[in-house]
Amino acid sequence: AAARDIARIGAAFAVAGVVAAEHGWWWGTPAMAMAAFVGYSRINDNQHRTHDVVAGATIGLTCAYGIYYAHRQPAENAVLILPNAIPGGAEITAAWSF
Repeated sequence: AAARDIARIGAAFAVAGVVAAEHGWWWGTPAMAMAAFVGYSRINDNQHRTHDVVAGATIGLTCAYGIYYAHRQPAENAVLILPNAIPGGAEITAAWSF
């Protein structure tokens, strides 16, 4: 269940991170506030634990900014590492462009 908790919050923060990276603080601030509200409301309703929300936000924002900037400025011989929550655990996918 913890992996699903992290994935749900991670998705909210991943969307907010892409909005912030693409559109700047004007749209990014409300997007981050909505993602933070989702996390806070889940903690408040005893549906998630605080460390699940923090981990999900960290993973979501890392993926959002990493993928966004890798896509905007692709580098030669780049390695892209993507963590992913799956039922019963987690997986890491790696891609190498050459």
